Amino acid sequence: MSIKTVIRGLGPLVLVILLLGAWALPATAATNGQWAVAPESPAGAQVRRANFHIEVQPGDTLSDALTISNATDQPIGFRLFAADAYNTPRGGGFALTGADDATKDVATWIKLPVEQFVSPPRSVTRIPFVIQVPRRVEPGEHVGGIVALNLAPTLSDAGDVKVAVKRAVGVRVYARVAGPIRPSLAVRRLSGAASLPVLAPAAGSGHATIKYSVENTGNVSLDVTARLRVSDLFGRTVKTFPARKVPGLLPHQHADLDQVWSDLPALGLRLQPHLELAAGQVRTDGSTSFLAVPWLLVAALIVVVGGWWWRRRRRRAGAVEPDPVAPSEQPTGEPIAVG
Repeated sequence: MSIKTVIRGLGPLVLVILLLGAWALPATAATNGQWAVAPESPAGAQVRRANFHIEVQPGDTLSDALTISNATDQPIGFRLFAADAYNTPRGGGFALTGADDATKDVATWIKLPVEQFVSPPRSVTRIPFVIQVPRRVEPGEHVGGIVALNLAPTLSDAGDVKVAVKRAVGVRVYARVAGPIRPSLAVRRLSGAASLPVLAPAAGSGHATIKYSVENTGNVSLDVTARLRVSDLFGRTVKTFPARKVPGLLPHQHADLDQVWSDLPALGLRLQPHLELAAGQVRTDGSTSFLAVPWLLVAALIVVVGGWWWRRRRRRAGAVEPDPVAPSEQPTGEPIAVG
């Protein structure tokens, strides 16, 4: 059975619902186990698409379609919307803007035929859409997604409070606009701070936290590997950390990472973190320095030394200096005449 609908303003787009007897969610689809969103694959295709990957020119208009599969025995109401992709600042995870968030990139190119619809039980809904690329657009990769948001919230326990959660599943859209490709990386921030025992070095080791930010300054997504090491005052490497991965760092996005150093030597040293970033042939690095000093101990020493110096100065100022010894006076009697 099929249902055909013409959506005004976008031409003869067709919304088709297929009711299936034997049922299974698509293996390559984005799914939460109850419903799935996937690109439509051509009939007879041996490899099903997991995401949309399209090559476009500025000003292009092209058509595609996605499928939404309902694996449950109940109808599900969905809100369908296009979203821009971004990396979460902390850790760089892939994320999509929400249904009511402002969009400015690929989400504005995607024209969907419906905003809300109901998916029947055990069905696949085919939803065509149009992508209209602006005539003036930056070359390179533009990333977003198409999201199916369940209109009926699910109640979950958060302590003594019931929380209503609306679940969503989305499929990614990677649109590459023709033009020069400029992969580029930068160290956006690098800093370190140490915390040492008051009685260091006698009390043992301390710990430090090194924070750094990886930024994609180019126009294509990059899988970044970050390598961090620390050298001492004499240039010797005293710590090498395992490499960190930041996959899929999008253009003009950044990821903030922390590295905890739990066995920091409890010595008053100047330490230098060195960060190396690599994504294929693209490489960059940065360095900084920080002091690993037991500041409470230093402050206590300053107080003790300052107090000793002040008391010594007061004692010297309050001491009575002896008067200088006057020379012996000559006798003042009458002169003696000698005959």
